[in-house]
Amino acid sequence: MTPDSPDTRRRLLDRVSPLLRSRLLGLFLEAVRGGAKTADETVTRALELAGIKLRSARFWGEHEERAKLQAIIDAIGADDAEAVDLAAWTLEYESLPAAVRARRKAERNEHYRREYMAKEPATPPQLRYLRALGHKGPVASKAEASSLIEQLKTKKATA
Repeated sequence: MTPDSPDTRRRLLDRVSPLLRSRLLGLFLEAVRGGAKTADETVTRALELAGIKLRSARFWGEHEERAKLQAIIDAIGADDAEAVDLAAWTLEYESLPAAVRARRKAERNEHYRREYMAKEPATPPQLRYLRALGHKGPVASKAEASSLIEQLKTKKATA
């Protein structure tokens, strides 16, 4: 599975703010790593963990943290089927060998890095290097510049 073909069991993550997704998933992972063996146990434990963290945030007067945790609790409680699906995905993911998890994480990171670079303008050093390699046309982004540099370097090395 690639970042372009997300597992539908992760759809709960799509219903929360991108800023909360890692926290939400982190609660599910913490539940599994803490011994939850079934999807239902994982959801229950994730809610318990969120509740503990929410009470702590209330105690310490952390208003922003309270709002984030409440939004996560609300999202988990809003659709039990989505929460159970995410828990099942989490259990499956955690059962994978560490090397496979690391590879998948690296693939996700690379996907998002490329996505970011496609939105950013080429840097002055990239543009200078492209000119030094003989490129004369326009360059729309860091990603395009990087790709052109690799192509021109390969072309120059094989010439």
